[in-house]
Amino acid sequence: MFDLRTVIRIVLLIIILFMMIGPVRKGQYLLIIGLSLIFLGLLLDNIVTFANNNTMPVEISNGEIISVEYDLLYKHAKMTEDTKIWFLADIFNIAIYMRLFEDEIIFGCMVSIGDLITVPGIIFLIISLFKYPVEKKKKAAMSP
Repeated sequence: MFDLRTVIRIVLLIIILFMMIGPVRKGQYLLIIGLSLIFLGLLLDNIVTFANNNTMPVEISNGEIISVEYDLLYKHAKMTEDTKIWFLADIFNIAIYMRLFEDEIIFGCMVSIGDLITVPGIIFLIISLFKYPVEKKKKAAMSP
């Protein structure tokens, strides 16, 4: 039941929870918000993945064919009528159109609600790194 991807996802959630302990004491609210959004997004992705036999269902529109793809955390599969908790699966199509010199580039991907929550969390996390820089301990001046 638990493969390597499942273990990695659970460990990642536990690490994020422990990372939230320090900033709470220091009042670093942007960092807390960022980590909370990342945790919530990953948790939603994990819920739909666990419910669907450790695969992330992907909604396919226009009859496109999808192969089962693997990435670091998830195995993807085509959504069917048997898909559980379908509204948390990859159902949103994000497409970006760019024109680079004379070439047209279209980048597209399917994302879930969890992904849409995780991205602002990452942005808050990056902003908090600039607002709350890592404090370096000052060396005590050596007296002669």
